[in-house]
Amino acid sequence: MLTFSCSKFDKSKITIVDNIVLGQSESDFNKSLDSLNLKEEIFYTETAFLDYESSLTSKVKARSTKQFDYANLKNIRYNHIGILYPVTNESFNVTELNVLLVHTSPAILVSNSGITDLTKSSEIYGYVQV
Repeated sequence: MLTFSCSKFDKSKITIVDNIVLGQSESDFNKSLDSLNLKEEIFYTETAFLDYESSLTSKVKARSTKQFDYANLKNIRYNHIGILYPVTNESFNVTELNVLLVHTSPAILVSNSGITDLTKSSEIYGYVQV
């Protein structure tokens, strides 16, 4: 996990990954992420499930960055992304950004019936923290 933070710096000094700027209101921060095409996505928090019910509750909705993806250099099966978790202060300004480094892969369901590719039907990928 990477953590970026700021307190009272000029905006030019707190621009981080993907031109994300810390120190702005939560509303402005989310608008800037939209303008940077960092849309919210849904991910499975695991890549393998033993029962379908657990796959329904093991999801997270978050924005992500492909800034850390090097899949085209090594293994095209996995995408390496950073899941963004902004932290606000008491004034609701985003002063910290935690980036969970993960790789994504298709999620599967393993059952008595065999192996089912959940990603194929849901278009939701699972992730594993790197």
